[in-house]
Amino acid sequence: MGFFDIFKKKQDSAAADIPESRQQQQEELNAGLEKTKTGIFSKLARAVAGRSTVDADLLDDVEEVLITSDVGVETTVKIIRRIEERVARDKYMNTSELQSILREEVMSLMEESHGSEKHFGLDARQGEPYVVMVVGVNGAGKTTTIGKLAAQLTKAGLKVWIGAADTFRAAAIDQLKVWADRAGATMIRQEMGSDPASVAFDTLTSAKANGADVVVAVGGDGTVRTVASAMSGTGHAMGIIPIGTGNLFARNMGIPIDDIDAALTVATSHGSRHVDVGRLSLLDDPKADHGHAFLIIAGVGFDAAMIDDTDPQLKKNISWLAYFVGGVKNLFTPKYRGDVTITSTDGSMHTRHGVAFRTFMAGNCGQIPVFSLMPNASYDDGILDFEIIDTSGGIFGWANLFGDVVHQTITGKPGSNPLSTNSTMDQIQGVSAEITLEKPVLAQVDGDMLGRTRHLRFTVDREALCVRVPEVAPDMSATGIIPPIRD
Repeated sequence: MGFFDIFKKKQDSAAADIPESRQQQQEELNAGLEKTKTGIFSKLARAVAGRSTVDADLLDDVEEVLITSDVGVETTVKIIRRIEERVARDKYMNTSELQSILREEVMSLMEESHGSEKHFGLDARQGEPYVVMVVGVNGAGKTTTIGKLAAQLTKAGLKVWIGAADTFRAAAIDQLKVWADRAGATMIRQEMGSDPASVAFDTLTSAKANGADVVVAVGGDGTVRTVASAMSGTGHAMGIIPIGTGNLFARNMGIPIDDIDAALTVATSHGSRHVDVGRLSLLDDPKADHGHAFLIIAGVGFDAAMIDDTDPQLKKNISWLAYFVGGVKNLFTPKYRGDVTITSTDGSMHTRHGVAFRTFMAGNCGQIPVFSLMPNASYDDGILDFEIIDTSGGIFGWANLFGDVVHQTITGKPGSNPLSTNSTMDQIQGVSAEITLEKPVLAQVDGDMLGRTRHLRFTVDREALCVRVPEVAPDMSATGIIPPIRD
């Protein structure tokens, strides 16, 4: 009797004592793990049954077996192509050889992607765990990827901590627990509905305290931001595996978005770069504030209201495009007004009183999907790019603003379109900014809401975070990626 059969038998025997909701979650877990019950090579054996030679039809069946076993489309294509080359070279290949050949090609790909079999490119310093972020939409393969990665790392003799930060999807924690137990990894969890960022922080803290070599964090952009906050200042590299879309920091760093294998290679074996970490401090209650980290953009006003009004379900369906719907809801909200003091790199302070604006943003990276909000923003210059946006004339002003964004995206230079008459985009660089507002306004950091505030400060910690990034040519690329520094 297999492991999953035992697992199911135990659960069935206790079904009478399990609440209906809990039983439903368990059924979903069993269904989710069903495809792992039968091994890949058992499926392969059925595919080759009754056949003597390896031909195109058989390879089509093998391709289906690999994809349905969560090998991944890109990896499957590479494996099938290599087997085709061997068939063409050897002219004749018996089906009895297929399993051993398949094993050889999989091992070859793993060695090519991750370097040494022993360390997989994860050169963790003693007492400082190597962190791998796994983020993406439901069904992208996060849990399966984590299970496989954890199993290989523990097999290599490394201590692995897994943080179950997906606290909203039914049975997600239980499913990950099964994978962690099978891999021999330690899992940190909280109750359903808990703050994912809290789980990520607890995981990292526990891993550090226990001398773990690797931390695998599961979640979205908020988790990336929170774990980055904990990693800030440690000097240890952080890897990111952005499975899915909408991961803005990964995009700005040039980390592959649509190629899981390539992203994993970057996270485990490429160079690293020190990047700035922005901080937004809410000063209404100085005793309660610690400075909220951000890697992309933080802001108050329209951008925060837009994020706050974005439907989470719609965001799952259409990704970042859902923000436009939230934006439309806030086009006609009143302007905000307050005093703004910006500190330049030379220490001089410049104050503007009674500034009216739609939104005030501080950018560490300025690129979002399709558009450039802050063309001059650089993630490692020790400077924040502040942008004060205002419109007038209703819809006409917002149309002008859209034209401004398109204009600076095309030209690569900050500022409004010369033809704009009802919108302004003032962009100023500095090391800090302090704002005192006439009335409370919503604030956000990298898409995470912080509530309302009347008094806030933006600051930056220069090159405080070490991130694994792709190796690029010495010259600046079109995306603004600067060549990484080797550890």
